[in-house]
Amino acid sequence: MSGLIESLRLMAAPSGEVALAAMVTAMLDLLRESETHTQRSLAARTLGDIGDTRAVDGLTAALDDPHVNVREAAARALLELATPPAITAVCGLLGDPDANLRRLILAELVAGKHLRGTSPEPLAHFLEDRDPSVRQQAVLAQHQTVHADAF
Repeated sequence: MSGLIESLRLMAAPSGEVALAAMVTAMLDLLRESETHTQRSLAARTLGDIGDTRAVDGLTAALDDPHVNVREAAARALLELATPPAITAVCGLLGDPDANLRRLILAELVAGKHLRGTSPEPLAHFLEDRDPSVRQQAVLAQHQTVHADAF
């Protein structure tokens, strides 16, 4: 899929942009309307590969999907976009009931240095999470918020 996306980007500006816009619309429709979590996850991943900010609202809505794989794919796509609304939306998953997803989100936020200059206080309760990997990521995340040049 990434080869197709890259080819569309390389096309002459008007036709490539039209094709990418159509692909964004189609993937947003699939993300919203598909009955299978695998198709919704694929749509979210594809939107992340495209990297179009028009997808932020649809991907943000997918963070409430009942299936954890869709929430994860939507979060990764939003982190690829790295706009302030996208990062804020992903931070909402830090309260997700799935420990693996909480750990992943913390790790991605740390790796992408998205926490620079933020307050460490909202992360404090993760230091008491039942999952040790979540606690470990919380320590790294807090370190990054305090030390802007960390990592």
